Amino acid sequence: MPADYVIDPLHKAVFTRGWGRLSDEDLVDYQGRLNADPDFEPDFSQLVDLSGVERLDISAEGVRTIATEDRWAQEARRAFVAPLDEVYGMVRMHEAFIGWDSPNIRIFRELAEARAWLARRGESEADSSEG
Repeated sequence: MPADYVIDPLHKAVFTRGWGRLSDEDLVDYQGRLNADPDFEPDFSQLVDLSGVERLDISAEGVRTIATEDRWAQEARRAFVAPLDEVYGMVRMHEAFIGWDSPNIRIFRELAEARAWLARRGESEADSSEG
């Protein structure tokens, strides 16, 4: 299972990690487990580290399915780490399918930048630059 998560209720955060070969089935399984987890709260922040993903076997329809099952609140801060161009493009597609033009969703190439952005939770979006 090359996608998993840890929920930190104390810090109101979900840490998600993907690695290896990631498929539609992996994403659907991950999304189902997260949505069913009693500790999941849609307004928690999320850090998605996809730096370990080596290959994507994900279709546009798979990304659309995940987006329609997305239970995150629009105000939740979500940082995605996607060093590979292919992974970056998949995250952008996910963002488009969600249909939010939200300053609370950002994609980064480096994990440290994503962590720093999430740590600046209260600042206005104009005070930070795109990663």
